[in-house]
Amino acid sequence: MLNPFCSSSLALSSAFKPHNMLSLFRGITILLLLGSLFTLQAQSINKPISEKLEKPIYVVLDDRYGEQYLSLIQEMVEKTWTLSAYEFVRFDESEELRADVNNVFLFLTSNEGIDADVRQYKSVITLATFARQGRFRSNITGAPIDLESSNAARLSMMHGLRMIQDKARYEMAKQAGDVTDFKSFMSERRSRHKESTLYLNRAYVDMDRGELAKLYTGPIELISRNELLEMMAEPREGALYAYLQSFKIPGSTVVEKSIIDAKSGEILFYSTSSGPVASEQLNKKDFKAME
Repeated sequence: MLNPFCSSSLALSSAFKPHNMLSLFRGITILLLLGSLFTLQAQSINKPISEKLEKPIYVVLDDRYGEQYLSLIQEMVEKTWTLSAYEFVRFDESEELRADVNNVFLFLTSNEGIDADVRQYKSVITLATFARQGRFRSNITGAPIDLESSNAARLSMMHGLRMIQDKARYEMAKQAGDVTDFKSFMSERRSRHKESTLYLNRAYVDMDRGELAKLYTGPIELISRNELLEMMAEPREGALYAYLQSFKIPGSTVVEKSIIDAKSGEILFYSTSSGPVASEQLNKKDFKAME
């Protein structure tokens, strides 16, 4: 009987014949290729959003949008972004980073829809990943931004970044199977409406306090636009604020209405209305939906 650890000379001479060596070489090459492919696939596994956000997102600074925008996005991300860590990168630096499907990017796009909304907005802040070596974009969510004037831009950017973060939390909850739609995601927070004071810009309502009291049973304070900006910039316990903004789109106007927790940035109420002449105020139907 042959010892398996000590091959005979006949076995050795047979193993090293040219045709056997070629077969052995081919086998080793195939194994190496399969190992490399397995390693590449392991590195390219598309992780859930929650895991992707465990590392810093990349905030893309695109020079094409000008210094005013670059200054604004940096300032507002530093003020409001709490969803994850972040790094600022130039557009040309982001190209190589897009090859990793698990890198998340925040950047400005033009003339695009948001989530399932096919209406095209002029400026959209988008949270997205890339696939196919950076050639295919997969949006997580986004928010329209009004960059037409410096005053509107500050409020709109601050609000948009908070919206994106909370909508990303919704997408994570949906992936985890905790919620099925955005309405149910917000409804779990509805009790906070009556526990906190709702601060309204006077321009958002065309009603006196008596009329408001009949529609909304929680405490309400009417404030100016400057006071609203201060509230949005500084987290405040026990306070909610309303924020309305309108966007011109082809053939129509879209008005976005939101109620936000001033401490956490969570969305407690959200709706949009559109038409040739859309009202830029909260109406009775909105207040009824808040109850």
